[in-house]
Amino acid sequence: MSVLAAFLIVFISIVLLIVLLVVLVKKLIKQKKQNKSWFGKNEAEMIRDDGHVIYKTNWVNSIEKSLVGFYGQKRFSKNNEYCVVYQSAGNEDEKGRMALINCNKNNILYKTTTVKRPHKCDVSNNGIVICCDWKGWRDISSTLWCFNNDGQVLFKLNYRQSTGDTCIINKSGTIAVVDVCKSWEYHIIDIKNKKIIKRIKEYTTSSHVDIEKREIVLCYDDAENKTVKF
Repeated sequence: MSVLAAFLIVFISIVLLIVLLVVLVKKLIKQKKQNKSWFGKNEAEMIRDDGHVIYKTNWVNSIEKSLVGFYGQKRFSKNNEYCVVYQSAGNEDEKGRMALINCNKNNILYKTTTVKRPHKCDVSNNGIVICCDWKGWRDISSTLWCFNNDGQVLFKLNYRQSTGDTCIINKSGTIAVVDVCKSWEYHIIDIKNKKIIKRIKEYTTSSHVDIEKREIVLCYDDAENKTVKF
């Protein structure tokens, strides 16, 4: 074998080794990124005496931002299988953004700009998402959106007033609760039948909604707390 042939063999072997190392490094980097994304839970910041949980604002990390394409808040399902990420529009000309992630598979199921100003979102254990949309900057109306885990709009409810901070769905994705500000009401929504099934007109600023027990504890400073079933 000539010196040239031997040199070419060694050179090709080195090139192939470098290519293999590059592929392995990229694979490890990708795996490392995946291991640091979409794992977490809704963490309590404080629990009031009435049992109401105030959750920490949970933001995407830098890796998750690069995957989903925007910097938004996260809300996990109770079983931590799904995560809804949402970002409100910065002005009238922008669109809000929302995405649903399957955390176990590390997979973005869908992204949408349908919701203009997502204020609060929640997701059930089977990937049903509800989102309170504050709509335009000069518009006091709002919309409650409901999506399935494929991103299809199941229904929407339009309000001629703003919704508040209560926007929750139960684990099975069958019942949702939202509060509306002008009329000071809680609305209980049947997801399957796409309608409001109960309006609770009693309202306090200090209240606790236990959607799994299907009850709202109304808290008063000058009277005993009152539990309303739904």
